[in-house]
Amino acid sequence: MKNNLVTEDYRYNRYCNISFVLSEKKERFSEFFRASHPRTSNFYKYISPRKSVENRMFREIYNNRCVYCGVSTQVLPASLFEVDHFLSQSECVKHSIANVNYIDNLVSSCSMCNRGKSNYSCSSEYVDLLHPDKNQYPVVFKRDKRYNLEIKEIYQNNTDVVELFRVLKFDNELRRIDYLIMELKDFCKIYPEDSLVCQIKDIIEPIEQHRRDNSI
Repeated sequence: MKNNLVTEDYRYNRYCNISFVLSEKKERFSEFFRASHPRTSNFYKYISPRKSVENRMFREIYNNRCVYCGVSTQVLPASLFEVDHFLSQSECVKHSIANVNYIDNLVSSCSMCNRGKSNYSCSSEYVDLLHPDKNQYPVVFKRDKRYNLEIKEIYQNNTDVVELFRVLKFDNELRRIDYLIMELKDFCKIYPEDSLVCQIKDIIEPIEQHRRDNSI
């Protein structure tokens, strides 16, 4: 039986029910960080290096997934995940946010989403809706019957949402490929004794290779 979270959140599939509710996880991480680095408020400096303990812990907060598109380390190597500033320095100034490198402005993202988003500009009234830590993305985006990402009808005329969809390249075919790879892998994990699993794994392999060849 499907979990409601799986049904509603485009970042998960029928065989995966991990949550993007992160508040307690980030609070615990912040406590660890402050104990380890009491003299700095620049979280980014310590979290961004890929080989740091803080980077590994930060990715784990996000279940080793991109908070935007949902791709995980099932598909892409950890080296292609980055710490993203949800709001850039100029956007923080616009929205009167004092510290661009503070934990609340940092999220875990795949390279494709992070670099596409770049200096994305958002209206103040939609910052909370579009900050991925607020867990409102399942309200804004969904998958259609062919597993493509699209904007839900209520937000299709919202310029901030439309622009975010564009810069994140949510209409890229790789978004659907990533989702299908993860769904197939999760199926194989849950039903390892199923007679179809070996055949599915043979199908997945060339798809995964195609995805790796198109990684940035």
